[in-house]
Amino acid sequence: MPTIVTGASGFVGRHLHPVKGLPVTFNLASISSVEASIASPYTVIMNNIECMLEALNEARELKHWFVHLSTVEAEDPSNPYAASKAAQEAIALAYCNTYNMRVIIARSHNIIGEGQSEDKFVPKLIKQIKAGETVKIYGNGSRIYNPVENVVSALIYLSTSGESGRIYLITGGERLTNLEMAEKIAKLLGKPLKYELVAGRPGYRSYLESEGEMIPGWQPPFTLEESLTWIK
Repeated sequence: MPTIVTGASGFVGRHLHPVKGLPVTFNLASISSVEASIASPYTVIMNNIECMLEALNEARELKHWFVHLSTVEAEDPSNPYAASKAAQEAIALAYCNTYNMRVIIARSHNIIGEGQSEDKFVPKLIKQIKAGETVKIYGNGSRIYNPVENVVSALIYLSTSGESGRIYLITGGERLTNLEMAEKIAKLLGKPLKYELVAGRPGYRSYLESEGEMIPGWQPPFTLEESLTWIK
């Protein structure tokens, strides 16, 4: 039975290379832009809910296990994107309870890595620093940045070892302020950092550690530092 990856052409999906033949659906399909969700909340929320329902219904028909990638922002939503991810989790767990599907949810902090969309913070920093531009940095925030390699490793592990109905936390990241991340990138690029501190967008805040369970028997394969070799 084939493995299915929704959102396979997206950032995380392009890094995910699951073992062939497993009866598993990896659900990665979502609009992940917070800014887009603030500008068009109805569009983003409805898209993400519909993606979840379509993926769950197909997995149910195929009798697949269902591994869903979520975010720590779903724990206490502060913007429409986060609310849509919380809704996805609730729907997935409802299918688990109602239809006896094997559903596993994995939350991650900010995911970074090669091939990420240029509207995200790290790729945007790289582009602007390379160009010698002054970058605008939210002065009131920090994030835990987790390499995409850790995320896909955890998803594949959970597809065979995770317990149904559980919400797990993908560990392995490092907390940095926004300025510290910009300084790290500038150093890797060998470029000076020109920046301006600005107020955060609506719904922006630093997230603490998630309440999701640690993944028993799994260890993140990379530290943040080890994963940043693609920045050059």
